[in-house]
Amino acid sequence: MEATARYQLLLAEAAFRKALPLCIVKPLSVRRYAQAIGLLVRTDRIDAKVIAEFGSKVQPPITLRKSKSLMLIKDLLSRRQAPNTRRTLQCENNALHGDSQRHFMQPNNQRVLSTTNSPG
Repeated sequence: MEATARYQLLLAEAAFRKALPLCIVKPLSVRRYAQAIGLLVRTDRIDAKVIAEFGSKVQPPITLRKSKSLMLIKDLLSRRQAPNTRRTLQCENNALHGDSQRHFMQPNNQRVLSTTNSPG
């Protein structure tokens, strides 16, 4: 699967719990593969086929499970480094109030919001 904006975390966690093998790849790698085989149009259906073909042909390495502490730190760092835009702040508010899928990260969402909302 592609690593896109932390949306892969829930599926990855479910796969790890079931001891299923999993490969999380960079979206740029898949995009370049698609361009190399001549696919320039992007739809969800085409993307799904390209990701599956990429996995089959390239056979990227299996992604190992990371500790929850490491995942929390990486999540905090990526959100802290994100540009302080209205969209970013809305995503953080959604993560704090509506995203029960990442319940183990919610206390940290409040810290990120307070940091991004503070002047300087």
